[in-house]
Amino acid sequence: MFLLCSPSIHPAPSDYQPGPYSVTFPAGSTTAAVNLTIESDSVLEGTENFTATISTTNTGFPNVTAGDDDTATIDIRDDDPVEVVFNPTQYSVNEGDGVVTLTLNADKPASFEYTVEVETQDGTANGNLGCYITFTYSNTMLSTLDLSCIIA
Repeated sequence: MFLLCSPSIHPAPSDYQPGPYSVTFPAGSTTAAVNLTIESDSVLEGTENFTATISTTNTGFPNVTAGDDDTATIDIRDDDPVEVVFNPTQYSVNEGDGVVTLTLNADKPASFEYTVEVETQDGTANGNLGCYITFTYSNTMLSTLDLSCIIA
């Protein structure tokens, strides 16, 4: 009996080791297990998945067939955290400028778009301002985005 693996939502071949895998049921047993190898990477990519399908074409026994539940879906949850920081962390602006542009950097690219919130707190200046930022990454470029906040 063989287990065939194929990507469902665009995992790169390096996300798991594709099959086929051979699975042997010992005589008298109704259960067998197979270990599929999941590869680690450092790309922020969200949850991806692939499928494993039972193939009985090479068992040598015509009475061994795959049942209705012959496909399993395996979700690979991303465990790569991303850190977002201000760069630089100190800005100086004139009141008449009307806006200050803050630059944020992420320490690694992502294969999807995500949003972080920038909260403001009064120091010696007064304001009631919240800023929202959307990062859009490709898998190969350094992630930087400018954010403009209105100065009142």
